[in-house]
Amino acid sequence: LSMLARSKGSEYLIRTLQPLLKKIIQNRDFFEIEKLKPEDLDAERQIELFVKYMNELLESISNSVSYFPPPLFYICQNIYKVACEKFPDHAIIAAGSFVFLRFFCPALVSPDSENIIDISHLSEKRTFISLAKVIQNIANGSENFSRWPALCSQKDFLKECSDRIFRFLAELCRTDRTIDIQVRTDP
Repeated sequence: LSMLARSKGSEYLIRTLQPLLKKIIQNRDFFEIEKLKPEDLDAERQIELFVKYMNELLESISNSVSYFPPPLFYICQNIYKVACEKFPDHAIIAAGSFVFLRFFCPALVSPDSENIIDISHLSEKRTFISLAKVIQNIANGSENFSRWPALCSQKDFLKECSDRIFRFLAELCRTDRTIDIQVRTDP
């Protein structure tokens, strides 16, 4: 699935992620959430940057449904349908595991390997990793943010992020969407 997502979704990832990642680098707005403690001197600024760019990232992702690759819609629909049969309460999360764990997050963690942007400093990469870790945690349906103590003050924002991610996933999984692609069904 990862390889298929890369081959069918490369242009989509560039269009969706590149403007934001370039903006972060150009503005030198680097932050570290994982090791940040609320009492750190720079915590407030780091949290503000995280909130700003997580919001922009989710905005970019949410606004990308109109050009989401049809083969990936097909995969999301089928993951959702199959998961509904055995785990109906977790079907959206199953599709989210594909969309975020296998598609968006690898692109965020290594945008240079996805030909989205070139990374020249570790500080740039740490910022993208922070976004990927939090977004993956949310997409997995987890509400436990204890590994990020600095984000304790952001529970309402993180709940809003969760709502946005699951609305996006629900849109990708819509089973009433007709997808016009060739699918091989032979063994």
